[in-house]
Amino acid sequence: MGIDTSVDSDSSSDSDTAEFASTVDEAMREAFNLCLGVDLLDSAGHTGSNAPDPSLTHDRALLRGCTGGASIRPLSHRPHFLSCLCNCLPLMLDSTGPDGSKTKGFFPDLVNILGKNSFDADNDSTRYSTFLQSGSLVASDFKAEYFKHKDIFEALCHKNPPEPSVSSDSPPSSHL
Repeated sequence: MGIDTSVDSDSSSDSDTAEFASTVDEAMREAFNLCLGVDLLDSAGHTGSNAPDPSLTHDRALLRGCTGGASIRPLSHRPHFLSCLCNCLPLMLDSTGPDGSKTKGFFPDLVNILGKNSFDADNDSTRYSTFLQSGSLVASDFKAEYFKHKDIFEALCHKNPPEPSVSSDSPPSSHL
């Protein structure tokens, strides 16, 4: 049975960025198809496949590269949207590392939206404050999705508490 990569209707049907994310996903799917000559994301199986499980190629393409997949991460799947922003936004501005080293940002003109020094090593508690108060449609979607998935995580932890000796991968502390 294939992994469902469709957008959950209640999670992003009213989202300001979901339509854009779907457009990006479709362009990436077409690019993969053009380069590889096969549609990796066709859950019905690719042309010429006689596999007992036709969704295997689709499911495997969505796995991380380190686990043998193609690392395809559709942005319309909202956790990928969150992860993408958490990985990309800190790269946009100049920042100072814990050792005092300076890193040049890729798009320093976003300083008014992201906040000067927001991604410096000592600013964990206010990292996204300026961004979330910017009025940006992306920021409002980020905030809504963050809290939605944080609530899901906490509900799962409540139903299945980790053993005391096991550390869990919890979402970042809420400074939003």
